Amino acid sequence: GGQPSDEGQLIKDETVFNVTSLQVEGDSIIHKGTFAHPGAEFKEGDTVKLVINKEKRLLNARVHSAGHLIDVCFHEMGFKNEGTKGYHFPDTPSVDFAGKLSAEEREKLKTELPKKINEMIKSLPESDTVKVENCSYEDAGKVLGEVPSYLKPGASVRVVKVNSFDKGCPCGGTHVKHIREIGAVKVEKIKNSGSKGFRISYQVADSLCFLSLSLDCMYSICLLYTSDAADDMQCVDLGGRRIIKKKKNKK
Repeated sequence: GGQPSDEGQLIKDETVFNVTSLQVEGDSIIHKGTFAHPGAEFKEGDTVKLVINKEKRLLNARVHSAGHLIDVCFHEMGFKNEGTKGYHFPDTPSVDFAGKLSAEEREKLKTELPKKINEMIKSLPESDTVKVENCSYEDAGKVLGEVPSYLKPGASVRVVKVNSFDKGCPCGGTHVKHIREIGAVKVEKIKNSGSKGFRISYQVADSLCFLSLSLDCMYSICLLYTSDAADDMQCVDLGGRRIIKKKKNKK
């Protein structure tokens, strides 16, 4: 599953580069965007300050954590279907599961699932926070029971648990510190998707006025988060500054 990359700025003195997206190419993280002033540039070796677009980071974290919470509550309700994919973009977020549900099951789940989710958000103790742990491949197997096949043996695995009910899963994305910071979650629709699964589409509350949020609400402040990181555990960058290097031309 994935989420949007961070947006923000690279700054050195009066030179500002507005970052609109990040992508991983080989062993490099490519910052895409434009300079605030025509003709501006960075030189190789420059050390720049990285600044996150705070509002978008918080929204992406809330949407992503909500997707994990849907999976937790779905299984707490007794369903055994395994999650197969997550799309944690604010436009149309969704979580996919294996298997099929009858029309009656889907209709009942659409009513009962949001009740379960929002009740858990309201009632969970303050001490029951989101846990993020970077594990070796072997330790991840002990925590998860089984490491997904898309992760290569020997890889470092970042395991996220949104609360104590969560068995955990590999994830390179950004998350809130406590699920109460998600706000209200609405289940938009539940429909069979493809020949072997179904999809739960959802949204989080638009307003953050009832929350006291800051960048401290995330465990890992990664400047800047790449959208590929959810599928590559090595791509979460925890630095607050970056040294500009020229990209080598491939021969």
